[in-house]
Amino acid sequence: MNRLHKAMKKNPEASQKKLAEILGVSPSRVCKLLRKSADRYGCGHREGPRDSGD
Repeated sequence: MNRLHKAMKKNPEASQKKLAEILGVSPSRVCKLLRKSADRYGCGHREGPRDSGD
């Protein structure tokens, strides 16, 4: 995860796909690492079931 954070700092405008290329991993792995990081540091957003309002 440390490599991901360094890549994000060096390439702040990079997409997940570009970050994956930089790190030599799949885009889905980058997504999982970002979610793990958000969970760990409390900076992510998790959607629960939507309330239909009825």
